[in-house]
Amino acid sequence: MSSSTESADAQQLLKQDFERVREKLGQIPLRKEYKEYGNYSPKTFAKRLTDTTSFNKAVQFLGYIPRHPGGGRPAADDETFQQDFDRVVQKLGHVPSSREYNEHGEYTATALYKRFTDGGSYNKAVRALGYEPPNSKRGITVEDIKQDFEHVVDTLGHIPSSPEYREHGTYTSSTLTRKVPDAETYSEAVQILST
Repeated sequence: MSSSTESADAQQLLKQDFERVREKLGQIPLRKEYKEYGNYSPKTFAKRLTDTTSFNKAVQFLGYIPRHPGGGRPAADDETFQQDFDRVVQKLGHVPSSREYNEHGEYTATALYKRFTDGGSYNKAVRALGYEPPNSKRGITVEDIKQDFEHVVDTLGHIPSSPEYREHGTYTSSTLTRKVPDAETYSEAVQILST
């Protein structure tokens, strides 16, 4: 078999693997998603398709537009952002937190607030889209945090590390530290919430 045939076969396998991951997710995978679900590393995937280590260039080589604005996706206009945000609100049944929007939206919360505010915040962008930001009607209570923390513990089956809580919780580990009385560190907040 010639090296060009081997190369074509390898590219076909990479394309099939990418398509499998795309179908599984129902959208173009991000680099981190391909790393999790693909049979090849993103670096190998990119190198064999494009002779670069750019995952986004490899996605473009396959004829797709990468999902993130920084990856070559054309800038979205206000209407596109509005439609995407409305879709996420409908899907979740509530106004998403910035973390939820990052997870379920086509764009990032950062791209959203850069589009709708002049150095503002996610909450200002949410208001510009005609919604009331989550948790803006009332402050986050210790009880809210305790319920969320217990949910994460139940989900994981153990007390979460700070990165695990950041990934699975509604709030951040720094919110726990700020809101839990007498806690100066995440570890102290965990001890208080676990009693």
